[in-house]
Amino acid sequence: MKRRHHPVTRSLAIAAGFGLVTLSAQAGAAAANQCVLQGRTPMPKDLAVYAHPSSGAPVARFSGAVSTLRAQSFPSQPGQRLAIVTGPSSKGFRLSGYIEPAELPMTTTRQLAAHNSNGTVWLAQGGRVEFVKSNQNTIDVRMRLTAPPMRDSFTATAQCSDLTLDPGTPPGWSVPGNARGYVVNVDRVQLYDGWRQDRTLGETLDLANGLLMWSTQRKGGFVRVEYHGPIVVQAWAKASDFRILPWGERQDRQAAPISVPQPAQLRLGESVKTVQAPVRLPVRAAANPNAPVIGVVEAGATVYFLDLVMGWASVMPMDLDVMPHGENQFWVDGKKLGVTPK
Repeated sequence: MKRRHHPVTRSLAIAAGFGLVTLSAQAGAAAANQCVLQGRTPMPKDLAVYAHPSSGAPVARFSGAVSTLRAQSFPSQPGQRLAIVTGPSSKGFRLSGYIEPAELPMTTTRQLAAHNSNGTVWLAQGGRVEFVKSNQNTIDVRMRLTAPPMRDSFTATAQCSDLTLDPGTPPGWSVPGNARGYVVNVDRVQLYDGWRQDRTLGETLDLANGLLMWSTQRKGGFVRVEYHGPIVVQAWAKASDFRILPWGERQDRQAAPISVPQPAQLRLGESVKTVQAPVRLPVRAAANPNAPVIGVVEAGATVYFLDLVMGWASVMPMDLDVMPHGENQFWVDGKKLGVTPK
C-alpha cells in the first residue's frame, strides 16, 4: 500500500491523525522525497531507531519480529535519516522515529532497468533492494548479490509505485524448449545490445563464473543469452565466454522465492502484567514530562506493564516488534494508564 503526501513547508506529520509526533524540517535542507511506503516485513534485528533525523542516541530498536511499518520523508541529503512509524497495529502501540535509510528492506513491484546497462540488465520484480538516494520524485535503489554464482551489485531508479515494504516473490520463468544452456566460464562477462560491429557495450557482470544462462540464437561469434533470477539479463555476449552444455542437458529454472528469514517469535513471561489503556497516551523516551514523545498507546490498547517509577509506567508493545534500546524504556503516565504503586 502506498500514499503520497503533499509537500509541507515547515513540518511533516508522521501519520495522518497521529497528532503527537512531528518531523521537523531541517532549515535550509532540500525538500524530502514525498514517497510513502507501507508493508509488513521482518525488520533487521537490533536496527536502531532515533528520535531525531540526524543526531542523538538511539531510543529504540527492532527485535527482528515482523513489523507493520510506514516509511516516508526519504532523505535527499547525506547524513539524514528516514522517518518511520510502526503500525498502525491492531494492538494500538505505535512508535515513531528515524532509521538509517539504507537499512530499510524494500521490494520491487516491477522490473527496473539497471543504470548504464543499455537495456541488457534489469532488477527483477519481487527482488529485495536498499535505498541509495532520493530525488524529488524518484528513489535510487541498489540490489546486492552476495552468493555464488554471481557476486555483484546493480542500481536503478524507481518511482514510488515501483517499491513496497511487503516481501515479494519473483515471477516464474520457463526455459524455451529449443533453448541451450550456456555456463559462464570467465570471471567477467561483457553484455552487448547486439552482435554486429555497431554493437554497444551495456553491463559487465563481475564474478559470474558458473552462472547458467540460456539461448536460442548465435551469430558471428556472439550468443544472445537470457537469465531470470534476482536480475533479468537479455543481451548478446561473446560465445567464447561460455561453456556450452550438450543438447538435452537442460533444466527448467525458475526464480526462487525471496529468502526471508523466519521472524523472531518473542514473548514475555506469564508473570509480566498486561494493562489496557483507558485513554490515548503519549509514549516518552524518558520518565519525564519534557522528554521527547516517540509514540502513542491508543485508547483500548493492551500493553505489557513492567514497572512504575515516580508515577511513570514502563510499558512494551504486545507485538514486541520494537523494544527499548540499551537501558532505555518506553514511558507513559502511570496515573492515566490506571496503575498505582503497591
